[in-house]
Amino acid sequence: MHTKSPWKREGRFIYALQNNNRREENRFSANVQGYSCPEDELLANAILMEAAPDMLELLEDLTALAGCIENYQYPGDMDETIWDDLEILIRKAKGE
Repeated sequence: MHTKSPWKREGRFIYALQNNNRREENRFSANVQGYSCPEDELLANAILMEAAPDMLELLEDLTALAGCIENYQYPGDMDETIWDDLEILIRKAKGE
């Protein structure tokens, strides 16, 4: 199970806080770094990591919604595999 949202970011530093006896403590932290990776790419990766728990929650909600709709239509070139892809992505995000 991952650390719940919100994750916070300062530059390439990602962290989450928890309350402990009325004060905030660090739940986890990660510094996005690389030796041959440009700074803008490192920052983009950190931004993506910060959004990860919220994206996972939305993907889970969308998948649940899809299960509730009996006769849904797909716009444009979207086909039924989108729901399978969502489930695969959720499992991947959870490390399953």
